[in-house]
Amino acid sequence: MEHGSIITQARREDALVLTKQGLVSKTSLKKPRGRNIFKGCYVKDLSRLGRDLRKTLILDNSPASYIFHPENAVPVQSWFDDMADTELLNLIPIFEELSGAEDVYTSLGQLRAP
Repeated sequence: MEHGSIITQARREDALVLTKQGLVSKTSLKKPRGRNIFKGCYVKDLSRLGRDLRKTLILDNSPASYIFHPENAVPVQSWFDDMADTELLNLIPIFEELSGAEDVYTSLGQLRAP
């Protein structure tokens, strides 16, 4: 399956996983019995990925989505059909910094520090 088709088929409850080899896969973050709802908010539970959370990021425009894993979060601005949006391009320096990190908790903490 081509990368573009994986991305266009992704839903809100899906995670797109990019490996060091540049492979993209789609994984569901849904609970078997339905969506992850916590205190009335839709939450994405990264533990459902079965990956080392020290090497896992979540990019989301809704802080409620990453309430279970705020240490893994990179907040992004909402965008809808904005072909001029550069949010992900602006994050490339952060991704480059994190690519060699032993764990994202320490690195993101340092990047967030004033």
